[in-house]
Amino acid sequence: MFGFLASIFHQCLDQRSLSFQHSFRSLDGVFRNRPQKNHIALPLVIDSIGYNMEIKFQNPYTLAADMPVGPNRTIIRNNVFLKRIAQADWTPNPEGSPRTSGARPNLLVGGFPDSGPGSHDLYEIYANFFYANPDEALLQASGRVAIHDNIFVAASDAAIRLQNHDRLLKLAYVYNNTVYGGPQGIHFGNAASENDAVVGNLVFGEAPIVGSIRNLRNNLTGSTAEAANYLAHPSLSLGAMDFYPLSGQCQGPALDLGLFSAHLDFDRDFNGNLKASGLFRGAYSGSGRNPGWQLSDKLKVGGPSSKGTSARRLPKPSTASFSVVVIDWHSSFSLRLSEFARIA
Repeated sequence: MFGFLASIFHQCLDQRSLSFQHSFRSLDGVFRNRPQKNHIALPLVIDSIGYNMEIKFQNPYTLAADMPVGPNRTIIRNNVFLKRIAQADWTPNPEGSPRTSGARPNLLVGGFPDSGPGSHDLYEIYANFFYANPDEALLQASGRVAIHDNIFVAASDAAIRLQNHDRLLKLAYVYNNTVYGGPQGIHFGNAASENDAVVGNLVFGEAPIVGSIRNLRNNLTGSTAEAANYLAHPSLSLGAMDFYPLSGQCQGPALDLGLFSAHLDFDRDFNGNLKASGLFRGAYSGSGRNPGWQLSDKLKVGGPSSKGTSARRLPKPSTASFSVVVIDWHSSFSLRLSEFARIA
């Protein structure tokens, strides 16, 4: 199954939804928990029906003999998630029935079990480009999650929505992200029960940071109109947008990122460059001319832990030529492709 994914989705997943279920359906139709350990590359997802990508919540499970005890982590990095078409604008299903699945975020990650194996696992979501969603948030997360050095543009709802869902929001670390446009930037619908931190983000929108947050520090926020004072070319148009800081802008006191030092590439920006000074807010550690990939609806080039950077790498190598979405020793899920769109 996963070899199929590596070959089919290595380049581009277009007008489909990718979903990881919390249980596995066997041939007898019974849902069973089955731990998996795999790496999946999924660099570009364009205008899917429903989610661009979904990892559902996990049920409690018994650890298989060949699985590590953990805590383990799921890495989602260097992807492009675009969702520009409203759910209501999709044509009916091939049999003529209307689309009834409803609005979905570009990316949704569900929580881990409350106790036992997997209960202290972590999602690390970083160096991704999220663009547009006419109906929903760009990213919705519950459980335990670290979100850093991503770029979020053109949300119609929240760019980042953190809340209880099928599982509680327990730990939420959000640092060094750039957010532009939309009614809400970083939204905590519920307080994280274990710990939180919203640090060093660069957020321009109507309500940049909202909700109950204990550790809120060193963020730079403003209205969408004010972004032009800080960024090279803030825009909602692909190809024209450039959120790299103007010379001397988007800086402040050096950030203390020690709380996040166990995260993979915590010290690398969106381009994969070292955050040497710790002075910059947002997903780029630099100012002037952007030396990296131009934001677009194409495959991202470069980024942390990719070829050409010296960032730290996962202890287990990917079976693909490179690993952009890494489901790394993740447990108790299966794969479902949902709601295929008709492709001309």
